[in-house]
Amino acid sequence: MSLKQKDNGWFPAFFAACFLAAFTVYPACAQEKLAAGTVTAQGGTGDIFDREDTQPHEYDRAIEWYMKAAEEGHVHAQATLGHMYLTGKGVAQNDAEALRWFGMAAQQGYAYAEYMLGRMYLKGRGVSQDAAKGADYLKKAAEQHNAAAQFELARLYEKGRGVGQDAQKAAHWYLQAAEKDFAPAQVKLGDCYLDGRGVGRDAASALKWYTSAAQHGLEVAQWRLGMMYYEGNGVPRDYGLAAEWNGLAAAQGFPPGQFALARQVLRGQGVPKDVEKALTLARLAAEKNYEVAQYALGRAYDEGRHVKADRELALYWYRLAAEHGSADAIGKLKKLEGH
Repeated sequence: MSLKQKDNGWFPAFFAACFLAAFTVYPACAQEKLAAGTVTAQGGTGDIFDREDTQPHEYDRAIEWYMKAAEEGHVHAQATLGHMYLTGKGVAQNDAEALRWFGMAAQQGYAYAEYMLGRMYLKGRGVSQDAAKGADYLKKAAEQHNAAAQFELARLYEKGRGVGQDAQKAAHWYLQAAEKDFAPAQVKLGDCYLDGRGVGRDAASALKWYTSAAQHGLEVAQWRLGMMYYEGNGVPRDYGLAAEWNGLAAAQGFPPGQFALARQVLRGQGVPKDVEKALTLARLAAEKNYEVAQYALGRAYDEGRHVKADRELALYWYRLAAEHGSADAIGKLKKLEGH
C-alpha cells in the first residue's frame, strides 16, 4: 500500500498534541502574592482559574487578573488572553481581540504567540489571509525551539505554501520537532525516510520514527508500521507484527488500519481466518469514506467473492469509491453501466 494513499483525515485527530506542544502554562502558585499586586502574581493567579476544574463563574476573576497583568506587559497573560478570545473560553469569541493580544505577546518574542499568529495568518482569522506572513511567524517560533511551530513550518516547506517548496528544509524541521518527542513530526519524518524525500531513503530510520510515534498511540504511525511489516519493506516480513500494529490502529477507528487488518483476517495472515470479521472491518472503513475499502467491497459484490453477488451493492460501493477519487472504481463503473 502506497504512502500516497489518503490517511482519511488523521491530522485533525492529533491537533490537540500541537496545542500542548505549543503552549506550556506557567505554574499557578501565586495566590498568596495577590496582595502585592505584582505583574507576575497577577499572571499566575489567572492560571489558577484557567484549569480544567474551573467553574464558569470563576472565569470573570481569571479574566480580571489576566487583563491587569497583560496591560502591564506580562507576556504570558497576553498570550493567554489571545487564546481565550480565539477559543471563546470564558469570553465572547473574538478573532480580532485574539490577534491583538497574540500580537502584543509576539512583540516580546513569546514563541507560543508567534506560533498562533502564524496559524491565524495562514487561516485568515481576524486578518486577511497571508501565507508568507504566517510562515514568517512560524519560523520565529520554530527558531525558539517550539515543536508545534517546527512541525507546521515543515508542512509549509513540504507543500510550498508561503515559502518556496523545499523537501530538505521540510525534513530538517520535521527532525527538529521529532527530536522533541513530537509524535506528528515523527510520523512525517518517517515518511520522508521511507520515500527518500529531503533525506536519503532509509527504511531503518523510518522504522525508528514510526515506532516512536506509534508508542505514543498515534494511529497513523501504528498503521505505517503494520504496513512495513506486512510488505517486508525494510524489515523482515512478519504478519504477526503487522496484525498487532494494524489492530492497534483499527481499535482507534482508523480506517486504513481497519482495512489493513480486514485483509489479514480474510487471508488468515498472522491471525485466524474469519471472513465475517474481515467483512465487518472492511465495512467500518468504507463507512468512514475510505475509498480503498469502498472499492474492495464493490469488487466483492461485483464478483461474488466471499459474499453473494449483488449488482446494486457493487454499484453502490463503486460509486462511493469513485466519488472519493478511486480511479479503479471509475473504471469498474464504466464497465458495469455500459459507458
